[in-house]
Amino acid sequence: MELINKITGVFPDRSLKVNKLKNEASSRQIGRVFCIFLCLLLGIYLAVDNYPDLIDDYKISRNPIVVDHNISGECKVRRLITSCSVKIYNGDRDFIEKNFSFFGNSKRYQVQVIASADNPSLMTLDLAIKTMFSRFLIITALILAILWAIWLIIDLLCRARNSTKIIDEINGHKLKPVSVPVKLKFLQTITIAIYKGKDTQGKNNKYSATFNSKTDGGPIVLKQHSKKKYDVLGVISDKNPTPIILDENFSRCDFTDEEIRRISKILQEG
Repeated sequence: MELINKITGVFPDRSLKVNKLKNEASSRQIGRVFCIFLCLLLGIYLAVDNYPDLIDDYKISRNPIVVDHNISGECKVRRLITSCSVKIYNGDRDFIEKNFSFFGNSKRYQVQVIASADNPSLMTLDLAIKTMFSRFLIITALILAILWAIWLIIDLLCRARNSTKIIDEINGHKLKPVSVPVKLKFLQTITIAIYKGKDTQGKNNKYSATFNSKTDGGPIVLKQHSKKKYDVLGVISDKNPTPIILDENFSRCDFTDEEIRRISKILQEG
């Protein structure tokens, strides 16, 4: 609080214009929505392309018989994952294509064609039957990872939207500095500050600010509590208690060069 009091002593006592960071532009939000759409399509594709095949293999495994059909194809090993692409011929030109992946790195597989005694049109390989659980784990893990990514993007979108709303509300008002507890995520040149704050109705909402090290420099760190938890410099207005995080380049508000010099001096002195 002592440092904030010092900053308050040199903080401009005038109305300030509040700017959006580059990553808060509407074009970036559209890009995130597009990413959600692509991830959703990928998850649907993985489910539709793999789960019906797994269900058929499970049905065959309930009452399997060995059948004499020609097969062609290969299995390729990439580290711990083996990917197989095989054709099972049930006639001169008719064939069933099987594509599946599983955990395993052995390069030699001897396979047989297995059919369902209850429904002979359902055919697969004994290798596919043996690796059903592994295949299920791989596909389910991938789909869960995609759903987790979609949730993260949606959560970030909602936080960014809340922050943009606050910027519009406090723009052109007198502001005062505050210390804001945040969780920082570092992604190459991008730093994301995630935090909570109360709005004018007293409701707790989620907020975020995304900084680009090339244009914004990142948030102004006042204190580090752990690897992810920090106190950073923000501003609030008298009419709105929700903070907006300032950037190291002081481009968030229309500070003059002299105002930046005074604030920077206090920050350097600590």
